[in-house]
Amino acid sequence: MNMDEVNGYMDLAVEELSMAQILFDAGKYRGSVTHSYYAMFDAAKALLLMHDFVSKKHDTILTQFSKDYVLEDDFSQDIYQYYSDAKKLRRKSSYDFTV
Repeated sequence: MNMDEVNGYMDLAVEELSMAQILFDAGKYRGSVTHSYYAMFDAAKALLLMHDFVSKKHDTILTQFSKDYVLEDDFSQDIYQYYSDAKKLRRKSSYDFTV
């Protein structure tokens, strides 16, 4: 495990969360959803790196996060559900202009 990489992904997650808040406060909800999701995605990647797991695929990261952290009782099922829901909302906000 490379702690510089772990810290780098966590720094990205914090930056994404900050951007999400700025966009939310400005009423730019689509952008806020996208940045909120990427905050979760980058944080999950950092956690998985601590288990020496690497992937760039969104579905793979979500599934492995569930296996390594939710099923092992490190995180509640609610956290997984928030992450999963955010993934769906991000896709919808990015590609569905009717939202």
